Order: sequence, then C-alpha cells, then structure tokens
Amino acid sequence: MLAWLARPDGGAALLRELTNTDAVITHERLDALRPRVAVVGLRHMLVHVGALPVRAEALEGLPAWLERKTATVPAQYRQVISVYGYWSVFRRARHRARRSRFTIASAAHARGQVCAAMAFVRWLDERGLQLGRVRQIHLDEWLTAGPAHRRRVKDFLRWTHQRGLS
Repeated sequence: MLAWLARPDGGAALLRELTNTDAVITHERLDALRPRVAVVGLRHMLVHVGALPVRAEALEGLPAWLERKTATVPAQYRQVISVYGYWSVFRRARHRARRSRFTIASAAHARGQVCAAMAFVRWLDERGLQLGRVRQIHLDEWLTAGPAHRRRVKDFLRWTHQRGLS
C-alpha cells in the first residue's frame, strides 16, 4: 500500500490529481485520460469499493481503442474503418453483451475483425488500389500472401459490398 501511495505515476497520484477539482470521478472521465496502467488500476479499485458502477470494461474500451487505431489508417479509409467498427462490429458486440457475458476474448475477436479491415485497406493503399475497384484477383493475392487471420476480412468485405463501397 505504501509503495502504491508513493509512486509518482501510480493510481494514488492519479486519484489525488482527479480529486483536486470539483468534477465527479466517472467512468467517462477516466475514459478521457491517456490509457495507462494507473488508470486501469484506479478504475478497478473504484469499482471494487462501489465508488463507480460495474460495467463491461472489455466492451467499453473498444471505442477508445478504435479512435487510437484509426489514426494509423490511410486518410482516405479512416471514415470507412471508423463507421465499420462503430456501427457494425461494435454494434454486434453490444448486442452480444446484452444477451450474455462479454469477455476479454469477445473484445479481442471484435478488435481482430477491425484489425483485419485496417490491414486490408493499408494493403490496398500500398498498391494504389481503391476499395471500389477490388476484384477477386486482388483478394486472392491478399489471402495467399499472408497469415490465415487475413480471412477475417470477410466480414468487412461483406459490409462494404452491402453498402456499395466495394
């Protein structure tokens, strides 16, 4: 406990910083902070003592993760990836979470689908290809040139096809 209190970058320092203002500490306020171990630890502690309500952290962390990740996507595809992530992958994840337990593995699956889509659009961009002009020969090249997890792009391609984007 003393070590936790003494760490200059730890949860206790973060808690002191957060309580120096009149603003209430909420999940949303913690979500707005730069992601780091101290934030995760403090959140767990505050939930454990009942100061914050319990929530599905694996699910709730997905939007912030997507926002950070879309910054690494070629500019012409950022909006497509963002919309796909929020309104297709994460919508289904929220639906699953309402029906049953949403685990860390569930979140990893959702992130994996979005990562496959991001990798695919980066691959297109590197080759000067446009999503709307992708043909079977390009998909075959994509699938055979890399690891098996590339097959996860199927959901993204189905989604883009349904919207007339590919």
